[in-house]
Amino acid sequence: MLVKRHTSDFPHFMLHELGSIGQPLVFLHRLFIRPFLAPSFPAFWRDWNPAYRYLLALYFYRPLHRRFPRGLAVFLTFVGCGLLLHDLPFFAGYRWFRGEFALPAGTILFSIFGLLTLLSERIGLDFSKYPTIVRAAANVGWIVLSIGLSRLAIVFLLWIKHKS
Repeated sequence: MLVKRHTSDFPHFMLHELGSIGQPLVFLHRLFIRPFLAPSFPAFWRDWNPAYRYLLALYFYRPLHRRFPRGLAVFLTFVGCGLLLHDLPFFAGYRWFRGEFALPAGTILFSIFGLLTLLSERIGLDFSKYPTIVRAAANVGWIVLSIGLSRLAIVFLLWIKHKS
């Protein structure tokens, strides 16, 4: 989720990351295929959604990293992404503003994405020497595991709410 410091501005960053819209196959490959072929789960997130990555690095990660260790800054960036870019603009935010109960499912999911990203980095999982199909399967596997763990967390939280 990092943006190199020498990046001048958003349009140039996006052009560098995705190429010209005039080359639609290159653009679509870089946007949708390249992340899944990344050699690791952290590399997947560095390639996924360059627009979010730019904004998150600029407004979340960098300020957090000035105050906290890198791992905590990465984790809090994922949490902020889940809350501010997924839960608030969509279903949960709408329900919260109406005074209704809604679990922050996006925040839970992105918190797990962050934890598993840091875990995979910590244990040094790197599939760069494996064929592209293995890299893609590994990244999809991390995503599926994250979704499964987030569903378990949601069921657990709903069970706790029901018991109280």
